[in-house]
Amino acid sequence: MRHTLNKTQRLKSRKLIGRLFDKGRSFSFPPFRAYYLLDEDQAHGGENLLFGTGASSRHFKRAVDRNRIKRLIREAYRLQCGELRLQMKTVPLKLTVFVLYTGRDLPVYAEIAARMDLLLKKLSGVVEQQSGSAS
Repeated sequence: MRHTLNKTQRLKSRKLIGRLFDKGRSFSFPPFRAYYLLDEDQAHGGENLLFGTGASSRHFKRAVDRNRIKRLIREAYRLQCGELRLQMKTVPLKLTVFVLYTGRDLPVYAEIAARMDLLLKKLSGVVEQQSGSAS
């Protein structure tokens, strides 16, 4: 499986982001806070897994710092999301995920990658539980 995170897999729609924050669920996984929405009726344009990320300008005043954090998170997600992507192909649900970096210090990639792995495993469990109850 190729490790990609192309344009169609990114969460860009303001409507979807607004809906995610209004109707979605969330959990904290320091230094992340993950928001997710799992449902059947989202119009993703063929994609059943969308991902977005953000960093607070309150803690990181410089845009270069926020952009670096978002790049690190996207890279960790891109390399580790294969299992979740395969799982989403087997269920009739669509998953939208937005990860916020809530830490106060600039992270290193190893820390981000380790926490992203655990976060994706938790999301995989949520999908499994939801698809089991929907059947």
